[in-house]
Amino acid sequence: MSAAVLASGVTTLENAAREPDIVDIGNFLIAMGADIQGLGTSTMTITGVRSLKGATHTAIPDRIVTGTWAFAAAMTLGSAPVVASDIRAGAGLVLAGLVSEGITYIEGGHHIDRGYPDFAQQLQRLGADVTRVD
Repeated sequence: MSAAVLASGVTTLENAAREPDIVDIGNFLIAMGADIQGLGTSTMTITGVRSLKGATHTAIPDRIVTGTWAFAAAMTLGSAPVVASDIRAGAGLVLAGLVSEGITYIEGGHHIDRGYPDFAQQLQRLGADVTRVD
């Protein structure tokens, strides 16, 4: 969802996650100018936009609140050194880093590896400027 909002064209997500934290991130992206339809349902349609604007958003109290706030900071304030505390938050930080200005350094890549093996290489094949440093 995070990558699709800035991708060209329309992305359809089938069997999409409907958890409150996903809906919350979607609402945050919408506040920033994303075009997301079907948020909170099993099918989401996302039409890519050229850019996102800054927005203020209060995250729901959840296990990934740290990831949500780091995501918000990267999206609105630019790049920053951050720490991946779990699988999904780490992947979100990578995606946020892709759309932030400057260089984002993410520590704790081993968390991302557990759920998304070869994540950096897959993003590189899509044209992302990602470098994995061990």
